[in-house]
Amino acid sequence: MDEIISEAELEMEAPIPEPEHIETILEGMSDSIDQVAGTESLTNAQVYLGSVLAANGYIRRNQVGQEAFMSKVGDGFKAAIAYIKKVFTNIWDFFFKRDAPKLAAEAKEEAKAAEEVLKVVESGGSDEKETTLALNNMRKVAMALSHEPDTNKAALDQILKEADEAMKGDQAKKKAAVLSIGRELPKLNKRSSAAVKKRIDDVIRTLTNFEKSMDVVIQKGQASSASPEEKKLGSDLKSAKGELSDVLGKFKKASSESTVANLKDCYTHVSQTITSTEAAYKQLEGGRSIIQGEISKLESGKDDESKAGVAALKSLLSSVSSLVTASKELLSSSKGLLKAGNKSFGY
Repeated sequence: MDEIISEAELEMEAPIPEPEHIETILEGMSDSIDQVAGTESLTNAQVYLGSVLAANGYIRRNQVGQEAFMSKVGDGFKAAIAYIKKVFTNIWDFFFKRDAPKLAAEAKEEAKAAEEVLKVVESGGSDEKETTLALNNMRKVAMALSHEPDTNKAALDQILKEADEAMKGDQAKKKAAVLSIGRELPKLNKRSSAAVKKRIDDVIRTLTNFEKSMDVVIQKGQASSASPEEKKLGSDLKSAKGELSDVLGKFKKASSESTVANLKDCYTHVSQTITSTEAAYKQLEGGRSIIQGEISKLESGKDDESKAGVAALKSLLSSVSSLVTASKELLSSSKGLLKAGNKSFGY
């Protein structure tokens, strides 16, 4: 049965739409305000809008091509406003209030765990259990590397011999072996260095994308036509972007060697990235009142206000959607670097 599903029944935790999707939806709304005449005059954007509304249960599929239904005064336009409100809710109420803090907290936990691994490798371990685990883990890495082609088998055999002898000794001997192997293993672990390099490149790529997304909002705030709220949002983001630009420069200079010293530097950069991303999230929350104001214009029923609201929403929602996607990728790549570092020592 072809029924309309109420908005309350819709899943409100759907993924945040891509910027292109949001832009096309709002283009369809803009075309509807222009009052096209006849079904043959429906634009591609209006047809896309109708299909999305039908797929999400806001309208029936047989209503998609009806010109009157998709006009500014039709129920299709009202349904489109409800859909935009849902997108708004997903971004501000679900992502910024719930998902963003969770993502940042998870990244912090990963960073803390990775730093603890380096502390063990650097100190030899605080107790026998910690030391024995580190020694076993590094022995497994050396064993795996010894079976790979183009490796220094003699050096790896020496590491395996040292580990085996240490395992028979006391805590002092095990600790000494962890310190010694922790220094030598990274020099022989080409696979680990390659993995760390790939992850550093991923962080650089996602950091760059995040910066570009921030630039769009910053530039909007600098426009002469920007509202006071848009100017403040742009100014606040500019400050957060400065911190990210600083850490991006550090990552570009980072070595890909999986030594303790290099990984410590990388982990410090990751922590700075997480902190700066959290700061950007807090600034973006300030966009709530801007979006709410533009949605009110859509609901006003006045052509000029509705058109202005559509234009502003097309710009702001798509920009924020890009920022959210880029930030999630950045935190994910940061965690990937931490995991690659851990694997260097068998964790």
